[in-house]
Amino acid sequence: MPDLKLFNCPRCGNKNVLDFDEIVECPECGLSFTKEILKKIEEENIIADEEIMELLKSFKMNGDINNLKE
Repeated sequence: MPDLKLFNCPRCGNKNVLDFDEIVECPECGLSFTKEILKKIEEENIIADEEIMELLKSFKMNGDINNLKE
């Protein structure tokens, strides 16, 4: 049975997102979100794919990601 969940932008609330295979993209705020994350994480805890990439870049620039403490 197909997934009937309709997605909206967790950042700005726009309901008219562009629905692609594995992501949705918001034309209003310009951010994209992975559907798998949208299905599993509460809306207020979701970060955009672009934000995830920036975090990973900052870890790479600031040293070894394995040296991070919990």
